[in-house]
Amino acid sequence: MAAAGKEWNVLFTSPLSKSLSVLFFILAIYLCGTEFYLWKGIAKSPVTRPPWWSQYYVEDEDSALEADPKLNVEQPLNLSLLWLAPFKTGSGYGVEATGFVQSIQGDISRLNIFQWGEFESESYLKVLDKDTRELLDRLWSEPNQVQPLVDYLKASAEGNRPPFIPSEKLSTPFDVLVAHIHPGGWIDQLKGMGKYRIGRTMFETDRIPNGWVDRFYATMHELWVPSSFTKNQFIAGGLESSRIHVIPQPIERSLFQTCNQSFHDPSFVVSKSWRSTFRTCHPDDFIFLSVFKWEPRKGVEFLLDAYFHEFQSTDKVCLVMLTSFRASVGNEQSVAQLVELVAKNVSSQPARYWIIPDTVSPSEMASLYLSADAFVLPSRGEGWGRPLMEAMACGLPVIGTGWGAPLTFMNDSNSFLIPVAQWDRIAPGQSPELGEAFWGHLWALPDVQKLREIMRTVMKKPRKAKEKARKGQEEVLQKYQPNAIRKKVLRRLIQIMSNNISESLG
Repeated sequence: MAAAGKEWNVLFTSPLSKSLSVLFFILAIYLCGTEFYLWKGIAKSPVTRPPWWSQYYVEDEDSALEADPKLNVEQPLNLSLLWLAPFKTGSGYGVEATGFVQSIQGDISRLNIFQWGEFESESYLKVLDKDTRELLDRLWSEPNQVQPLVDYLKASAEGNRPPFIPSEKLSTPFDVLVAHIHPGGWIDQLKGMGKYRIGRTMFETDRIPNGWVDRFYATMHELWVPSSFTKNQFIAGGLESSRIHVIPQPIERSLFQTCNQSFHDPSFVVSKSWRSTFRTCHPDDFIFLSVFKWEPRKGVEFLLDAYFHEFQSTDKVCLVMLTSFRASVGNEQSVAQLVELVAKNVSSQPARYWIIPDTVSPSEMASLYLSADAFVLPSRGEGWGRPLMEAMACGLPVIGTGWGAPLTFMNDSNSFLIPVAQWDRIAPGQSPELGEAFWGHLWALPDVQKLREIMRTVMKKPRKAKEKARKGQEEVLQKYQPNAIRKKVLRRLIQIMSNNISESLG
């Protein structure tokens, strides 16, 4: 694979990755010291819209799939399926993959899963609800079932060249293998493990990294992507359209159950106990919630810039942030210090904020969303935008950047879209966290002034904002509920089986 493959190593265990974390922390300090205005100088001249947007437009496959009368899932499919993903990590890929297997686990005669792509996270495993943990344990592969992968991981951990294990080492390859991770994890060892191999991935800029299409043709038969946005990225990168299938991301099961009930049952009340944990917020504050990983892509500087310039301590408002620290900066205390520095640099009377210091379980996320009054995430780019979708499912007015994959479920009638001020071309060394895979790509710089105006309007006119939010909630709950996505997955698996599973990539 090209240089991008090195950057996206399946184990993420190299000393370089640890150095990058330290470097990003240093960068974050620098950004805060300059009030996060670095972004204004990144793209001094406007960048035109990426050309493939007008050249390639592919309709979402929803209507075609729904029209297929052949779906019959009354009996489990006679199929052996291995799903590889970072299930025990809590990352976006891991949570998404868990949602898929939760939905289809009763419909496949033999379903196995295995941790792939990232280290297990003890903090995430501790907060997993009992049912999810039992499901993962029950579906977990025995070493002999995935021996080539076990050998690969062992060799990599020991610093040795991972062996290539011929397919004969497996007594019976799986009928279908899903590699639910970026293409750096689509290693050659997978070819002997699945008769038919499916890659599941996405990317957050205007294009896919160099080498991804070559890696696909070397290892996979077809690609599953969450949106037409990602499908267009791969088509523009040279992948045949017929190889790509749009399978959206499902809403997490327990969150769907809670938020769906809150939508349909007026008497249903969710505990607001989360509010009592927002120690710096006042009881009558309007709560803006943001959920993100602390990294440049998520646009935290735009959020803090807009919030602390638009609001002061005299406003009845509080910004609550649930952020992941493990891959970006040292710990939550460091993040709190960074935010405090920005707040004091911007205003002598900064508006209130609170950082949630603990990992939140998927089952508790619904009550967290329902404890807020609005959701905001001005990111530069999203491969899907799960927190945006979850907040919409829970009925919050959602404010997000009007670009990329989130436009699959967000529009002007159901959410509040932040206009793109200009396009930023990612330069080498722009951020230590962004490796070669991102160099030369474009992503969005949201309009911070418009963001300020939208946040003020949503706070001042909550009834109007809630009306728009309810429309978005209805649409998201209907289209992305677990059972709706389950049907799409099973329908595609039936189509694969009916075409006689191929044993070659040719």
